[in-house]
Amino acid sequence: MFNEEISQLIEEKEIADVVIDVCATLYQNGITYVHVGGLMRILGVSEEECTDHDQLYFQLDEEFADRVREMYAIDDAYEAEIAVEDSDSDVPPTIH
Repeated sequence: MFNEEISQLIEEKEIADVVIDVCATLYQNGITYVHVGGLMRILGVSEEECTDHDQLYFQLDEEFADRVREMYAIDDAYEAEIAVEDSDSDVPPTIH
């Protein structure tokens, strides 16, 4: 999905969760090509760094969507498990 340069930037900035959430939102709204410089601006990266990446794009495909669905399913299952373990009452937990 991400090329090596983009993956390295994401790792260096420790923003993987935010990048995935932004990309998932874009994909859900029909945007399948992501402008790297624009994404970096959204994340608050300096204009100088963003300009260096204004010619880069990456594509969000069905494989990306499948991976996001899997991640969300794992997250939802984990949160439900924790809610049950933490519950001391007979009242089911509220899921937000």
